[in-house]
Amino acid sequence: MLGEEVVELSTVAQSFEGGDSAGNSVAIKENTPSSSLVDESEMVELESEKDYSIDSDSEVEITDEEKLASLEIKRDRLIAREELLLNFDRVFLSEGLRLLIILPAVATLSLFLGWFADETSPLWWSGSIEVATSLRFVEGMALLGFVVLFGDLCILGITRQRYTTTHAIFRLQGIRYRLEGRPLESMHGTSSLRNHTAGVIQHRNLALIVIATSMFCVAVALLVGTTSAFGNLSLLFSTCLALLGLAHHLIRERKSYNACERWGLLDAYRPPIHPATLDRVFTEVLTTHMDPILASRFDSFLRDFHRALRPGLDRSFAQEKLFMLHHLYREGLLDTAQRKEKLLEFIRADRYEGIVHHEWFDDELWNRLLRRAAERVPAFFRLVERLRHKIAAKLEDMREHDLIVDVDMETVVFDSANLFCLLFNNTGEEKPVVLRIQSPDFRPGDFSYTCKLKPGLNLISSKSEMAGFDAEDITDVISLMSDILGGSLMVWQTLLPLHLGESTVSVRIEEPTGELIYGRQINVRVRSEYNRRLSTGTGVLLLGISLMGMTVGFLSYWGLFFS
Repeated sequence: MLGEEVVELSTVAQSFEGGDSAGNSVAIKENTPSSSLVDESEMVELESEKDYSIDSDSEVEITDEEKLASLEIKRDRLIAREELLLNFDRVFLSEGLRLLIILPAVATLSLFLGWFADETSPLWWSGSIEVATSLRFVEGMALLGFVVLFGDLCILGITRQRYTTTHAIFRLQGIRYRLEGRPLESMHGTSSLRNHTAGVIQHRNLALIVIATSMFCVAVALLVGTTSAFGNLSLLFSTCLALLGLAHHLIRERKSYNACERWGLLDAYRPPIHPATLDRVFTEVLTTHMDPILASRFDSFLRDFHRALRPGLDRSFAQEKLFMLHHLYREGLLDTAQRKEKLLEFIRADRYEGIVHHEWFDDELWNRLLRRAAERVPAFFRLVERLRHKIAAKLEDMREHDLIVDVDMETVVFDSANLFCLLFNNTGEEKPVVLRIQSPDFRPGDFSYTCKLKPGLNLISSKSEMAGFDAEDITDVISLMSDILGGSLMVWQTLLPLHLGESTVSVRIEEPTGELIYGRQINVRVRSEYNRRLSTGTGVLLLGISLMGMTVGFLSYWGLFFS
């Protein structure tokens, strides 16, 4: 039924190509060979639907509101289907019982026992099962492997259906946002995310072909007889193909994702671009890790948030403070009452519930987004936490320094490293500095930033017990921390490792004349991720065994190898 749903979706898309008298023309060209979800048989049906939609457009003019309503109905239908498939997948297939791994492993073992066994059945089989079913041990194992492979084929079809539904929802959302005048294709990461979802479907297609071929070989072996040379070769090929299907899954396994949950695409999305200098640190870090659909929803949330602000407040500062409060609330540093008190400083009381319990951006979504960002850039959150600790315990020491600097990056690096450097000018004048980062073990290896730091003397010097500042009061600490982050310059640089093993990164803050102000040496270990390495290594090993088994069997059948 997904084919029918996609045909309806494509029909709606084609009916939009005609546009309307107001110039709202949208050309939908989504059915490309690389990412199309419509099979050849469905393409014939699609062509017939196209002719009908063109004739309908010539008689009835469809408004944008009607198109959006139709898309919303189809989207809700697809989401309901995906929720059902997702729950089943989490309990039995990709997670939970993990049948995607267990079934091909059991099938491989059964087929191997059938191929390896002699023509004579073991006593425990011949005295019980063979008497009741007239099946020899070889035939019984082959038949058991065939049944298990059929089950594996079914669950692969279910997972493909789920990812196909996700891909259809993603395409439908693109059509919807294009009609609303904010095309999803203009956002960073849309094309890579679409290619990722299409690649997962192609991965499932290949797995289906491998398992179906293995079932065909088992059927051939049972038909021609497992005792014949060709039947024995077919049984060996089916064993190797089942093992190949397991190896393919282990090598190409990716993190699960979906489109029915608000945060469902976060794990699949890898931001292709991020700012090098952060003016609004929390805002830019969190929005960088939002997938395109979530980022589109975030624009709507910001409009609601700006309408909820008290008059005369700076929008950017209030927005930054909102994100910081969500972070501190997630870390347990603020309770619900304290967070509400701080939020009501810049949000009107009548709009508080609508912002905190927003239909999309509620506490659960913020928790998942913050957790995802903390997994990707832990150095940023460690740097912010150290700043909070310094304000609470070492504020007097901070006053004595003209330039407050802090640097952090991951000490264990897998794919890439994220280096963050915080620069705060604690003087009354603008201060030019040069930030230089050097490492022979990363790309880029030697580069520098020339920065002009705005003065921030009054931010720290005005905070004292005489002025009513209490370092033990978390709300006072948060207020000062948000002021310092707002007046600081933070640099975010991604470094790509050149090799595995021990590596070093040197960070220098210099005067424009070259005089050293601050220096830091960071030692890191570059390594491959253990779970990923184990899964890929096991998959490659099984792949090699499978190919070797088929090669040896083929050569033996033609008398070119030992028999």
